[in-house]
Amino acid sequence: MQVRNAAIVSCMLFLGIFGVSQAEEKQSPKELLFKMSAVERSLDNIRVESELWEEERPTSVDQWERTPRGLSSTAWFNGLPGSKARIDVHRQVVTWTNGKAPFAEDSFSIGFDGKYGRIAHHSTGSLGRTFKARRGEVLPDAPTMLKNRMYECGTGAAFSIFFFQNQDGKSLSDRLNKVASTPNVSFRISNEAFQDIPCTRITSERPGVVEESWWLDASRGLALLGYERVVTKGGKKEIVERSTITKLVKAGEGIWYPGEACTELIWPDGKQSRWYYKAAKVVANDPTFDENIFTVSFPPGYTIQDKTVGTTYRTGPPPEDLQNTLDEIVSEAITTKPAVSNEPDNGRAATQALLEHEGIVPTAKNYGQRMGADSSDGHRHLILVLVVILPLVIAGIILLRKHIGRPI
Repeated sequence: MQVRNAAIVSCMLFLGIFGVSQAEEKQSPKELLFKMSAVERSLDNIRVESELWEEERPTSVDQWERTPRGLSSTAWFNGLPGSKARIDVHRQVVTWTNGKAPFAEDSFSIGFDGKYGRIAHHSTGSLGRTFKARRGEVLPDAPTMLKNRMYECGTGAAFSIFFFQNQDGKSLSDRLNKVASTPNVSFRISNEAFQDIPCTRITSERPGVVEESWWLDASRGLALLGYERVVTKGGKKEIVERSTITKLVKAGEGIWYPGEACTELIWPDGKQSRWYYKAAKVVANDPTFDENIFTVSFPPGYTIQDKTVGTTYRTGPPPEDLQNTLDEIVSEAITTKPAVSNEPDNGRAATQALLEHEGIVPTAKNYGQRMGADSSDGHRHLILVLVVILPLVIAGIILLRKHIGRPI
């Protein structure tokens, strides 16, 4: 892995220098897409803390107006298209269609560890009035929510060549390679400034149908600066989607990721809306990155639908909590001494109180006849407590470690 990364970084440094010095030279599609592929393969992992909000502009108004819709999240990706990923949505506000309020507010975690998908719903409800959801799902494949356009924009994935529209497991360079060899499709490469920055423009056009363009900054690892989609209707071209990356951040050696961006949609009725994305922190190729993060864990008390085996269960307390409880029970049993009293049943009362505290209530039949009435029998009471309680608690810990959760 170290040799591979070193080779890729060296290649990227060469490509970056070459891209700057040769910015005005015409490149063949094969050369450019080879460089893009090298950049894509240089990403091993990335963590993104960000927020997203929506703005609208009615047809009769020139000013953009911010709506309540949006989200704040932390996302992790392993760098491979359509592979391991996780998004913790700390707060999401969306339109509540046919709901009890105009907007719904939610908090949840979605992830795919390469084998199973998991979703943990933490809270839900109307805007400003949420309640604990405490439910989760285990899926046999990646959750479709990971491919939601809102989350792609909210994590910056929609504005990066590393994850641009690669839900099908294909990288952007793979897609463009296929397009370049498709009959009746015009595939062009040119040098063109975007926002006054020298860029390489890639254009894919199906005449009379649709045209897509990407503007790449060769001086910063072929980072995406702009994207545009144009459709032809009645012989007239109309822009239906436009994305602009206004800030790039260096997330790692040779890794440039969107820091701020927006994507604008133009609807058939002329109404316009746009999503604004802003990153608070981006870290790429962290050598201490732990891929266990992709497995979403379920907190205690969550009702889980495991669709991989067709069962439903509720999560129990974690093993460390059970261990703490066991330690407290043992400590209390060891340090508790029978009080000195002339009352003959003092030892029995103390022991029964402890058993009742632990939920084990003895009956007269199996208790009174076998326990001595003298207070000097306190040691026998202590032995009974240890013999009865400890095996039950230890057995519970063993079962819960095998499968955290108890069937409903």
